[in-house]
Amino acid sequence: MIVESRRGFGLYGTAFGTSSDRAKQLANYKLKILRHYSNKLQVEGSVNNDGDVEFFDLDGTVVETQTGLRVKSIEANGNFYVTTNEGIKKVSVKSNSDFSTSTKIRKAGATQALDLRGRTSTTLGFQGGFLPQNSLVSYKVVWGEVDANNNTLLGTPSEAFTVYNYQIDLLLQDYNRLLSALSYIS
Repeated sequence: MIVESRRGFGLYGTAFGTSSDRAKQLANYKLKILRHYSNKLQVEGSVNNDGDVEFFDLDGTVVETQTGLRVKSIEANGNFYVTTNEGIKKVSVKSNSDFSTSTKIRKAGATQALDLRGRTSTTLGFQGGFLPQNSLVSYKVVWGEVDANNNTLLGTPSEAFTVYNYQIDLLLQDYNRLLSALSYIS
């Protein structure tokens, strides 16, 4: 009789979830295995006393775009991107030793800037400043961040907001100051 090993894969890692849970997707990132089950994304951790690899949850949820469809993922720019029902999410760590239970699963992309509001602020009798009389200047806001892999992410700029420095406002203040000074002349 010939004895040979059984085909297939051996068990890898500790149990997760309930007995009916199955890993929906496996992926590789920074030389670590990631597994997706239920709405969790777990990463390969250390080996326990029984010789099994322990997996731990990352901070956040990952739900497939449609029930029955597996999440799709890719490693790009040093980050791990995954499709979810809330859009593309990412995990960003510098090296595989940086994984922890506090490693966040965040929405990919950068924050969009909101619209601005503002006005000029003048002091009675003072007409200095960078914005000369009867002129205007426009501003836009852009939010940005640098992720763990030194990728600079810039969000969508806000709408342009224009500040006017009307000459009439300054003239009225000076005129009022003149009238006030004249009232004290005897």
